[in-house]
Amino acid sequence: MNIIERQWFALKRQFGKIGNLEITRRALSLGSRDATTGWRAKTWTESIITMFIIDQTARSQAVAAGYLVTTDALGIMDPSDDIEVGDEVKNGGDEYYEVKTVKRPTIGDRPALYQCDLKKMPLHQPGITAFGNTGISQPFNFINYPSALCYNGVTYIVFQGDSLDPYAISYTHSSDTWATAVKIATNPLGNDDHGAPAICIDDNDKLHVFYGCHNTVMKHALADAAESIAAWTVQADVTGADATYPKCVSSGANIYLFYRKNVAAEHRKVCLKVSADNGANWGAETDVIDFATGTWIYPGHTELDAAKIHIAWCYLDRSVDRRVNIYHAYYNTADSKMYAMDGTDLGTTIDKTEADANCLVVDTGTDETNHPSLHVDGSNNPWIIYIQGVSGSNEFTFYHTRWTGAAWSTPVAITTTDDQFNFADFIITSTTNVDAYVIAKGEAESAAIKSGGDLERFNWNDSSWIKKEIIYAETFAGCALNNPMVPVSFNSEIKLVFCQVNVEDYDTTDLKVYSYPT
Repeated sequence: MNIIERQWFALKRQFGKIGNLEITRRALSLGSRDATTGWRAKTWTESIITMFIIDQTARSQAVAAGYLVTTDALGIMDPSDDIEVGDEVKNGGDEYYEVKTVKRPTIGDRPALYQCDLKKMPLHQPGITAFGNTGISQPFNFINYPSALCYNGVTYIVFQGDSLDPYAISYTHSSDTWATAVKIATNPLGNDDHGAPAICIDDNDKLHVFYGCHNTVMKHALADAAESIAAWTVQADVTGADATYPKCVSSGANIYLFYRKNVAAEHRKVCLKVSADNGANWGAETDVIDFATGTWIYPGHTELDAAKIHIAWCYLDRSVDRRVNIYHAYYNTADSKMYAMDGTDLGTTIDKTEADANCLVVDTGTDETNHPSLHVDGSNNPWIIYIQGVSGSNEFTFYHTRWTGAAWSTPVAITTTDDQFNFADFIITSTTNVDAYVIAKGEAESAAIKSGGDLERFNWNDSSWIKKEIIYAETFAGCALNNPMVPVSFNSEIKLVFCQVNVEDYDTTDLKVYSYPT
């Protein structure tokens, strides 16, 4: 019995049965970078090799056989086969691993079984569903909210599809069925991705979608039938020719529509319109956040909590051309006024002096930030995730803070990323169990492709954030990923939607939109 035979025999003795050793190897070859996009052409060559894969659940048996599992799995392979770092291997259960290291030991002058540290690959993780592939620039725009909601066992999702027109698709959880995507209407904007749709549902169970504006008239479409995306009718325009970034919240027959209004080139504020009859008629426009000339407000997500609609925001200081500071307040639907979390009555409109004194969550100083994400926990306290970093750099950090009941907590870093326009959303299960879905660093950015990266999950355990997994990597997706959003009233079968992005490239028309998991 030679050295290799003895080692295979030892493995069989320890594990009892090691089964089929035929493993698919996918060898990676990279082409040169495209001069415009920066992406490399990828070629995979498949072959069959002999390898035994030991995962983390069999660590003790591996040690007994003389091996150590330090990553997701350890591959023991015949040295007569080829393997290189960066290759993929697939076992008989269609689980894919990336080869992280290769050890080529010898006994005397003879080769022994190779040992490969393996990392489970997010590309092939179950649960990621691409439900559309006609996106342009960014099928979801993170600031237009929400892009998805779940109602009565069905998740409804809206996105920018072919020609940037708004599309709707639905997933019925009981039957595990995706409907066919339906064009809602025609987007009046040309090569401009600011007009992504936002969705809500009224108490007649009809869906409303707001879309198609960038300092222009906001468009409004209503589904023809209850709980259906099959047909839509465009309604009367909701705003004047000065609106951007719809954020719709529904409660009974009331629809609250927040948006940014372009007052002048140096002055953009947040306004609100309310319908009390399921969108048939709209009340007068109300200014809710107005920092006056020299500022543009960038409102983040909104969330309904009983009679409160929470909103967080930053603003662009036009004097230094930098997005700064994180603020929070809530709109009280009972009296139509704005309040700070400590209960300070701010009236119908918050100005900058009031905001700095009562609503300031984070002073970013000379750093830059962007519009944040927001959710409310079981004790009715808001949490915020935001980004902060040096203006003009590619070094940014995601942070979280929350209202403790008396004050905003000291921000805690989650992870770093490489672009100011990478975003994150999160799910609060409890104050000791929060999952953050963040766009972390991906491939090196090119002049043409900037925002976007890998989608990763981090968990908060009440003391720190711990990285749990890479859900999907842009290397494997073939394109940068961004704009992760948790559907309103989400079902655990679809906790998140996100998309490929190639921002402001209006010639690429095949970007994918995804759900996770299904």
